[in-house]
Amino acid sequence: MPHRDLKPGNVMVDRAGTVKVLDFGIAAVLRTDATRLTSTGRGLGTRPCMAPEQIENAPVSPRTDLYALGCLVHELLIGRRVFDAVDEIPLMYQHFSEPPVPLRNLRPDVPVELEQLVLDLLAKDPPHRPADAWTVHARLLPLLNAFNFLR
Repeated sequence: MPHRDLKPGNVMVDRAGTVKVLDFGIAAVLRTDATRLTSTGRGLGTRPCMAPEQIENAPVSPRTDLYALGCLVHELLIGRRVFDAVDEIPLMYQHFSEPPVPLRNLRPDVPVELEQLVLDLLAKDPPHRPADAWTVHARLLPLLNAFNFLR
């Protein structure tokens, strides 16, 4: 079952360095950047991290969360959202139609393989994203030493 609201505010790192994915459902209802549930119950999510299929209320899958992961990683590495429109309609347009700026255009020290992974995660069409989180994990493992650039 997809999380459907993966975003920086729902990811924490504990003192041991373990990443925890959180879901504060009531907070999503109270925040102005979160959509409300639709009549079918599929529209919950935070606009800046929502996959194109989620925005249009199409069926979601684990690949929907992988798109959100791409948004999250981009923001962690660059310090700003992958798409920056403030208003809802332009932001939806960006998620549907605009390609993300490659990370290395904004931060040249990002490893090429990490840049490509983020671009793959942000593919507009779900079948063009990695198959699952295990695939993403396998692609990240060889990059662990490259994460020294974050320090």
